[in-house]
Order: sequence, then structure tokens, then C-alpha cells
Amino acid sequence: MVNTTGPMDHIRNIKLIALKDAMLEPSHDAQWRHCARWYSKTFSTPLHMVDDLPRLDVLQAYFEEHYEAMEEVELHKELEELLRPQDALQKSLEKSKEESDLDKMVREAAEANKASKAKPRAPAKPKDIGKSIDEAVADLGKALTHLQKEAPEIGKAFNLDFGLDDSSNL
Repeated sequence: MVNTTGPMDHIRNIKLIALKDAMLEPSHDAQWRHCARWYSKTFSTPLHMVDDLPRLDVLQAYFEEHYEAMEEVELHKELEELLRPQDALQKSLEKSKEESDLDKMVREAAEANKASKAKPRAPAKPKDIGKSIDEAVADLGKALTHLQKEAPEIGKAFNLDFGLDDSSNL
């Protein structure tokens, strides 16, 4: 069997991603790498050091340079594009998707409720505890005494004496 995860396949995959970003809408990472390369070339900064700079400073320098090179007509078009509200169709698609997700959740909850109602259960009966409170307190005291004998270091960490007349435990 041929190893398909060698270095050449990694390079091929990177080339495919770079080609996709160049031919289609570039990803946010691709846009950042473009700005970082521009900054590196423009300000003679090693590329690996650009990532250490505040991204807002790099992006502001990039867009300022980009807009300074534009004609006034292009600047006005860019301004209109930036100030234009989000496309109504896009908003309605997002809203319908949100509603469909909500509808799905409501439907699943209703189905779960039907399933739980379909099998009626007898009301829960209180369990017979079998011990009185006095017996439980006595057992707790025995357990604490045993713990102090078996692990004396615990007694040093905190006081296991729960005497009612001693207010220093509060």
C-alpha cells in the first residue's frame, strides 16, 4: 500500500488551498496572510515578525495605503459598499435558518415529551430509610472516630470534633 500522507501530499494540499483562495473568495486567514506579506514587503519587516505586531495596526496601514491609491470615484463606490446594509435576502435566509433550527428543537422536545407521557409511571413512593436519625448520627460518629484512628493526618488538617458547645469550630 502506498503512503498517501507524505510531504508531497501536504504540499499538494497547501497548493490546492492557496489556489482556492486565489480563485474564489479568500478565507479570513488568506486575507490576513496577504496583508502580512504586504506589510513585510512595504516596511522591510521579516514575515514571521509581522504576526507579533497588533493586527489592527497592520490592517489599518494596509487599508490606508490601499485607499490612498484609489481614484475618488472608486473611493465613493467603496464607501457605498461599506455603508450598504446587509442584503435583505441574506438576512431573510439567516432568519429562516434560525427559525428552522428553533422549529427542529421544538419538534424534538415535543417528541421527547410524547415518549415520556406514553409510558405512565406510578408515583414514586418514599423509600423506607430503615434507620432513625439517632442511629444515623451514631453511625456518623463511629465513622469519624474510625477515620481519625486510621488517618491521623486528617485530624491535623481540620478539626473533626463537632461538639455543640465549642464555638471555635464556626
